[in-house]
Amino acid sequence: MSRVRLCLTCPRCARAERRRRVLRKVLGPIVRAGAVYAVLGMLAVPFVRLGCVGPGDLVVFQMDRLEQAISMYRAQTGAYPTWEQGLDALADGPWVDDPDLLVDPWGYPFQYFAPSRDGEREFEIVSYGEDGRPGGAGDRATADRTNWDG
Repeated sequence: MSRVRLCLTCPRCARAERRRRVLRKVLGPIVRAGAVYAVLGMLAVPFVRLGCVGPGDLVVFQMDRLEQAISMYRAQTGAYPTWEQGLDALADGPWVDDPDLLVDPWGYPFQYFAPSRDGEREFEIVSYGEDGRPGGAGDRATADRTNWDG
């Protein structure tokens, strides 16, 4: 695509060229700044959202990651970790890269049962909540949570 050369001798072409220069000087930095802010906004959204998450929501996120790690463990070894091995079996290999994932938001280790306590599932991950004891009920902080709660 070739650019059309303006004659710059006629007043109409000279005005058009001046408008283009002014628009390029004014709008150029605005468009570039807008692009930078858009990229920074996309990068910051996950961190801002994560900052508003409470421990009750974080425990669900951690259990989801542990379920994924257990699924990868099974795919690579052919079996789920046993109750005796517990979740520590995940930390012994490439399945969990952060050992803090094995501890719930209140500082208690997640409990692992294989098979599940009701016997209907292959495994169960349990957090006893803020009090760290079985049988909590009520608000999300003290209630027992399992990976099957949904």
